[in-house]
Amino acid sequence: MDLIVERHGHLYAMEVKATATPAPPHAEALARWLALAGPRARGVLACRIEVPTPLRPGIRAVPWHLAW
Repeated sequence: MDLIVERHGHLYAMEVKATATPAPPHAEALARWLALAGPRARGVLACRIEVPTPLRPGIRAVPWHLAW
């Protein structure tokens, strides 16, 4: 995990990957963190894609420019 941010009552954990083809294994650390963090937590995998894509429950892959 590269960054954890609290915003609007939610905790967002972010991981940054250089991949343009994100897959569920890329979000393994985020999934473990979500299991510990509870229901107000979300996960974001920032990578080189064009449109946001769900990876796992509570975890989305998003384009780098939308992550900030």
